[in-house]
Amino acid sequence: MKKLVLPGNVTEKPLVYYLAVEEYVARHLEDDVLFLWQTGPTVISGRNQVIEAEADLEYCKAHGIDVFRRKSGGGTVYSDKGNIMVSCIVSCQEVPYVFEKYLQTAALYLRSAGIDASVSGRNDIIAGGRKVSGNAFYKAGRRGII
Repeated sequence: MKKLVLPGNVTEKPLVYYLAVEEYVARHLEDDVLFLWQTGPTVISGRNQVIEAEADLEYCKAHGIDVFRRKSGGGTVYSDKGNIMVSCIVSCQEVPYVFEKYLQTAALYLRSAGIDASVSGRNDIIAGGRKVSGNAFYKAGRRGII
């Protein structure tokens, strides 16, 4: 797995920039790639969510909170500079195996850093009894984006 370092001041990019980077990497690079990123205040809705039922759109507009839909499933989340987002793009034959491998690897990394982390539920990582990571997956061609 290779770490991708994005050019420029990446903390000032909107969510769509990072989603486009995921797609580009999935469709044009052969290596498995991981990169970290952050957004300003943003509501990110999964592909099957009804955004109006998940977020107060008037509040978001009044407070400068961007609202976007991603291609992966999962619930609606709020992200800002207090979150570290992780994108992992991998070769993918069997989705459940790839997803489980990613979750177990992420939890192992957190444990190696002294955090009592474990995989819980369908796609979550728990530390100290609290959810610290929710994850979603989708395929772009023959590649998986987590």
